[in-house]
Amino acid sequence: MDKRAPSITLTQRATATYLLNQVVAASYSCSDGGSGVATCAGPVGSGAAIDTSSAGTKTFTVKATDNVGNTISQSVSYTVNYAFSGFLVPVNNPSTVSTGKAGRAYPVKFQLTDASGAFSSSLSAVKVITYRSTSCGAFSTDPTDPLETSTTGNSGLRYDSTANQFVYTWATPPAGCYTLFLTLDSGQVFPAYFNLS
Repeated sequence: MDKRAPSITLTQRATATYLLNQVVAASYSCSDGGSGVATCAGPVGSGAAIDTSSAGTKTFTVKATDNVGNTISQSVSYTVNYAFSGFLVPVNNPSTVSTGKAGRAYPVKFQLTDASGAFSSSLSAVKVITYRSTSCGAFSTDPTDPLETSTTGNSGLRYDSTANQFVYTWATPPAGCYTLFLTLDSGQVFPAYFNLS
């Protein structure tokens, strides 16, 4: 009597990270030393492309059944990320500290693309943009660069389809040092440093 479940060989790397719309082939197989494999199936067939059509953490599960009904499943998780341009002028990327005047509004600009370089324009890709007060001493050895451009208006996010970039208008808080955090729906977090006087 066959009481042993089939075995699964799943060669997808656990905790792998891919870019949005990257073509990645599934790779798995099943075997059984008893009654034989009846079914061996994942979300897509081995050799077909796994789902990278949206950002975030996903699970790929393969299930196998032998000819007497013994079953087994095996899963791996993977993450789909955006390609992030870095912050664009006037904001600097770490470890450079952007310096400016407190109380002004500054445009925080960036681009998101997929694996082929196509621009992502959905505002839902940006989960939240927050900031927190940071000790100015934490920036004491970092280079600085002034914010050359300011804007007007309250804090808010929009997409500039002409320049293919997101623009977040940041109405800055009182004087002090701050770390601004851009958090995407993929779970990616990108900081920028400010010293406002």
